[in-house]
Amino acid sequence: MIAKILTILFFAALWINVEAQTPKLEVTIINEEFLPISKNDFLILAQEIFQYECKRMNFRKDIHLTVEIKDLAKDIRGFILPHSTSDSIFLSKDSIKAKDHLPGIFAHELGHLIYFKLLDSFFCNGNTYWGEGFASWAAGKYYLQWQGYQNYDSALKEIVSSNRFYDIKNIYDEMIRPAKQRDVIYVEWASFIDFLIEKYGFEKISSINNSFAQVTKALSLKDSVLMEVTNFDNIDEDIKRLGLKYDDIALKVMSSDEVLLVLINRDEKTHRIEPVILLEEAYIKIYNTSFDELKKQWKLRNKIIN
Repeated sequence: MIAKILTILFFAALWINVEAQTPKLEVTIINEEFLPISKNDFLILAQEIFQYECKRMNFRKDIHLTVEIKDLAKDIRGFILPHSTSDSIFLSKDSIKAKDHLPGIFAHELGHLIYFKLLDSFFCNGNTYWGEGFASWAAGKYYLQWQGYQNYDSALKEIVSSNRFYDIKNIYDEMIRPAKQRDVIYVEWASFIDFLIEKYGFEKISSINNSFAQVTKALSLKDSVLMEVTNFDNIDEDIKRLGLKYDDIALKVMSSDEVLLVLINRDEKTHRIEPVILLEEAYIKIYNTSFDELKKQWKLRNKIIN
């Protein structure tokens, strides 16, 4: 009898522990009349997508979310506003009119939100395509189904065969706006990120996410410093006066976890930072190889010849 009671208590404690570790999503909807499905069906869908993405990204925090459906600017399907207590996702009412578009668009924006919360910095990743690719990867099957693909293999084959292959590039804060090309680029980046996770594990992806955030922090810090510089002829003296360690080749930026060595390319006339060099350093720092080499491996795995 005692053994039976102990067994029941053990499984009860196990269930409570699992329940405590399962992240919870609370959703408030504004303008629910614009939903292409019922409110109840959307709440069920949102929970399903949330748990799916939490599992993919090992995310364990509760989210209190307001979803507002409204008119947005042309080609904007949605965007997020993260907050410490309650987050918001805005969805374009025109983009989600077709109910088969809703899961992919919502999953993509939720991927952005969780990505933001995974960063150890309030500075979002300035590598726009990486950030969009990561959100598309996080949305996984929902994003692929929305785009009409079963998996990344079939997606890439179709993209290459239709001569739409973009061939991902290591760029910073640059966006090609045409909506038709946008999703091709996002799918390619999502496939590349999926390859990195499959080969090297998600932990390294988390590290590179945080490194990219620190790159953005470095650039933002450098910009704010340059705004205070009084004389470009004496820039080194001004930076020293402002308490920032700086020389011709390196800028050290403190973060909560690490000191990131950020290489810069100094232009003597403009003192311009080359962000691509910063991003390249992040790949080498995390993967011990260059972005171009990683891309070559990704293309080889997917039998992409272009």
